[in-house]
Amino acid sequence: MKIYFTAAISLNSVYGEGYKRIAEVLKKLGHTVMHEHITENSVDNVFSKTHEQNIDYYKKTIKEISKADLIVAEVSFPSTLNVGHEVSLALEKGKTVLAMYVEGKNSPFFEGISSDGFYYEKYDVATVGEALPKLLEEIIKHSDTRFNFYISPEIGRYLDWVSQHKKLPRAVFLRSLLEKSMKTEKDFEK
Repeated sequence: MKIYFTAAISLNSVYGEGYKRIAEVLKKLGHTVMHEHITENSVDNVFSKTHEQNIDYYKKTIKEISKADLIVAEVSFPSTLNVGHEVSLALEKGKTVLAMYVEGKNSPFFEGISSDGFYYEKYDVATVGEALPKLLEEIIKHSDTRFNFYISPEIGRYLDWVSQHKKLPRAVFLRSLLEKSMKTEKDFEK
């Protein structure tokens, strides 16, 4: 599985050990983990970039989130706008997000998210090696199967309209149509 890891670079000095441990456990489980932009970065490096480099970084981040099967975010409060934005982007794209926080450092904002693809879990650096594999197994068991297909431009415009006006992601709308159809099909066996 391709995993995009994010966390607050500005809190690397406080939570960096946890960041590295999470990435290490995920890699040991056989996953491809994009984490170096966090675990091997510094605030000084971030703020020394040019405007063009920041634009490239943002575009690369969006691309990596789009390619990922799972987003893992270390969100111990206080986190940053960047991490919250990445979590929101991922959820808008229909990605599964595992947001992890150190006990006692939970965020009221993240506790308010009620999405089937959002998991908000506390962790301990000392036991994350035992807890994370079980947690991932549970998440994978409940994850949707990815299904891609081509649509006409007219259908695309309609789905964009539905998304904007009904405030529903395109995938959620299509899934609801299929679920309604499944309920009416008498020959379909569950």
